[in-house]
Amino acid sequence: MKKFFKEILFTLIIVFIISNIINFLRIKNPNINIKNILHRSPNIIYFWGDWCPICKLESSQIKQISKNLKVIKIAVNSKKQRDSINDNGRLAKLFSVKAYPTIYYVVNNKIVYTDIGFTSIFSIKIKYFIFNILF
Repeated sequence: MKKFFKEILFTLIIVFIISNIINFLRIKNPNINIKNILHRSPNIIYFWGDWCPICKLESSQIKQISKNLKVIKIAVNSKKQRDSINDNGRLAKLFSVKAYPTIYYVVNNKIVYTDIGFTSIFSIKIKYFIFNILF
């Protein structure tokens, strides 16, 4: 039984690593001067909507991440703003956001990676740490 759980854990780790490599190669990050558009230098740009069930699940994690990293939250077509920018989708179009939630990882005012869908706190922290080393 113990061996079975180790194999499942190992398989999940491999799938996680492979999916992130594929995501890194597949998604083309927008070439945008972030500081000129947002007038700030964030570490993370988070696009979400109050109508999005996955965004609602992820909101507490983003709040926790905001304690350690500079996060700009952008609410898209949402009634509730909850400390977010709400511009009725203008920035989402500019950043080419196709699905929600979308997280852009920013290093030196350049987007280096994009996560689409639910992402764990652990994954966000690890990715941001790695991207700061690589870029």
